[in-house]
Amino acid sequence: IVYWMIVADFRNTGYEAVKSVFPNAVVIVHLDNGYDNSLYTWFFDELKKNDGKWDMIGMSLYPYWTMLEHKEYTAEKTIEDCIANIKKVSTKYDCDVMVVETGMECADDKGRLAAASVLQEGKKLLTRILKECRENTNDRCKGVFYWEPECRPSQYRLGAFTEDGYPTVIMDAFK
Repeated sequence: IVYWMIVADFRNTGYEAVKSVFPNAVVIVHLDNGYDNSLYTWFFDELKKNDGKWDMIGMSLYPYWTMLEHKEYTAEKTIEDCIANIKKVSTKYDCDVMVVETGMECADDKGRLAAASVLQEGKKLLTRILKECRENTNDRCKGVFYWEPECRPSQYRLGAFTEDGYPTVIMDAFK
């Protein structure tokens, strides 16, 4: 119980520091595994019990990593569970949510640009995430950020640019 008092106090100190300089800033508490409602319920229940402050919840949504870590998950299930989690936590804690990190597979196992079919699948998944966040979260999801899209395949498996520095088809989801 002392642990959560310390966590809340630490976060509140940061919250107050931000608000003292930028009173209208939106302070986000970000967790990974946006599909995992039990993680979010546990964490934010504890933070709330200890008077923790936040304005918005940030979630990471990485179907690729989720499927590697949890063989029972598909990309579609990861997205479905994240959208459901957005609705649940925004209602329970009466705050907006943002997907502050996402990324799609762009590289093969050797750090080369993935096959066109893999890139098209990434575009399809990102398009779905954007659409679901826009249309299926009761207007509580305020945005989606692609984490390091400028990375080349040799730099980061979930970037979205070619080795020559041009956007792949994945980025067309934002059009």
